[in-house]
Amino acid sequence: MAKRGLGKGLGAFFGEEVTATKENAAEKVSRSERKEHLMANQGTAKNTEKNDKGKFKRKKRFGKSLANKAPSMLLAIINRKLGYFGEKLAEIDTFNAKASQFNHFDGTYTKKTLSQRWNDFDGIKIQRDMYSAFLIMNIRMI
Repeated sequence: MAKRGLGKGLGAFFGEEVTATKENAAEKVSRSERKEHLMANQGTAKNTEKNDKGKFKRKKRFGKSLANKAPSMLLAIINRKLGYFGEKLAEIDTFNAKASQFNHFDGTYTKKTLSQRWNDFDGIKIQRDMYSAFLIMNIRMI
């Protein structure tokens, strides 16, 4: 009966005879098969390409990174933190408020394009988004 060897590790270190058995031979074959299998699959690697600016091309994947910056997520976080103090986020109906179109001096609504960044009320220039925020802040809650 053949003596089972410990391979080139500790057995050879202690002066024991290293012999190849059927188990060791089968192990060598399976290792070589795995190596061949790995080498054969090397060709399926993804090709990387660079765009004209020299950066790698990549797919745009919207997931957690976008969700963390989403406006609705921001409102949910603010509302949760206000809840710690017993407060609640006040929500308005933006369709009926039309804050960016409203002129509170004469009570009229004037539709504006996105490129019109400033409101001019009889010589008083007010930035559109700041004026909308002011109007929303002063809406009577119903």
